[in-house]
Amino acid sequence: MAALDWARSGLRRLEASDHVPPKEEALRSQLVAALGAIAELSGECRRLEAVELPRSLRRLSPAQALPAAMALLRLSLAQHRQLESKQELVSELLAQQLARLELLRACYEVERQRVAQLAALLGGLVHGGPARCGLRAEREARRRGRRRRGGRCGAWEELERGARELEARVAELHQGLAEVSQRRLREVARAEARVLGLYRELYGEDVEGGGTGPQLTPPVLAEEMRRLEEGLQLLNSEVLQVMDQRHLHQQQLAASPAMRRQRDLYSRFLLRPMGEGEKAED
Repeated sequence: MAALDWARSGLRRLEASDHVPPKEEALRSQLVAALGAIAELSGECRRLEAVELPRSLRRLSPAQALPAAMALLRLSLAQHRQLESKQELVSELLAQQLARLELLRACYEVERQRVAQLAALLGGLVHGGPARCGLRAEREARRRGRRRRGGRCGAWEELERGARELEARVAELHQGLAEVSQRRLREVARAEARVLGLYRELYGEDVEGGGTGPQLTPPVLAEEMRRLEEGLQLLNSEVLQVMDQRHLHQQQLAASPAMRRQRDLYSRFLLRPMGEGEKAED
């Protein structure tokens, strides 16, 4: 079995490579021939064990057939123990995949909360700063007995226009992130359903049940584990893409002209002391 696994792994490595030198091409043909010979030998061994061995045992006397029967029994016990060890390995792998799935879901929840905090912070900047600046401009206009249509009121209109543009950008970002989050949640649910379905097929019941014994062959289990691993890797890469997309949107919002103009006007008309503008105008 070790030689068969080695030959199969070597053949997979050769098939995965893009450029195969002539020597490796010859080695691949030899590996294919060796795999074919091993498969024929395995089939012949199974035929002898299933057909010829019982027939030969029936021809022997009880005293002669007893050692052979005991050896056959020991072989069956060894095969059963090997199958049990494979089942335990599959159970451990399933538990690891479930743990990784829970970890990915926790990471995704943390990223979702960060995006929500970012949206709340940007919403506060959009709705808070311009409103305070507008109230201050209105107080100064009433104190002077006239409504100012130039100067700070013009700056306030420009600031309000920039705030509306920034609010539209934030709403668009929030909508895009909501769509991405819904899609990722559906993919997580599908991956979890696949894991639970594989566990149910393996043990005959749900995860909480006691199980009724194995119902899948090792090749089918290996294929399902490979598919599950690919799905988890895809989910992990998509979570990383969501994190990169959030960072990119943060950089775009910080570098946008509307945000720079808003910071400039905010520092000029809100952070400047009350008496400074009046002295300059007097």
